[in-house]
Amino acid sequence: MRIAVLMLLCAVLVTGQDAVSRRKQPVLQKPQCAPGAICFSGEVYRDQEFRKKLNDQLSFVLRPGWTIEIVPAQPCADPDDFAGVVNPPYHFNPTLYIMPGWGMKAENAVADSLREFNFVTTCADYRVEADRVDLLLYSAGKATESQYDEAYKKLGTSPLGHGRFWITGSTVKENEITLIRFAVEIKMPASRKPGSRGLLEP
Repeated sequence: MRIAVLMLLCAVLVTGQDAVSRRKQPVLQKPQCAPGAICFSGEVYRDQEFRKKLNDQLSFVLRPGWTIEIVPAQPCADPDDFAGVVNPPYHFNPTLYIMPGWGMKAENAVADSLREFNFVTTCADYRVEADRVDLLLYSAGKATESQYDEAYKKLGTSPLGHGRFWITGSTVKENEITLIRFAVEIKMPASRKPGSRGLLEP
């Protein structure tokens, strides 16, 4: 079972790398906001951070270097990226990193417009999912067969929110992304919705 799990995780990693190489047409207009979702748009320059409070517990963050994160209001771990822990291949997911690399030019990275991701919504769920990922990826020879099986079966089963991130405009100079305009849609787990918004707003 351990070998099967490791092969699957490796396959997910390769799939993630393949996915980032696919070029998509950029979205030119703001998409409509789904009912019950939290929606907003923004513009950020290189070396700036964009932060949007989602509710009293969570914020959406686009960090310098163009990294998409969902973070808690009160830190509970280091790191405490609530998205990275439930999106294979986990510790480096091409969906959450907007940058040239893996043989991709900057203009192609921003052309990959729609990016979808999941996230946990509590520190407790983060710890549970982080422990499962760490056991599967880093505990070779240290965990029992039953521990591997249990972690694999329950991986990603915590209540998850879902996000969609569209790049609606960008500026690229000398293979570096200097500006991104974007729109975001966030859906909380059904039991943890903080409310709803209308159309996408700045």
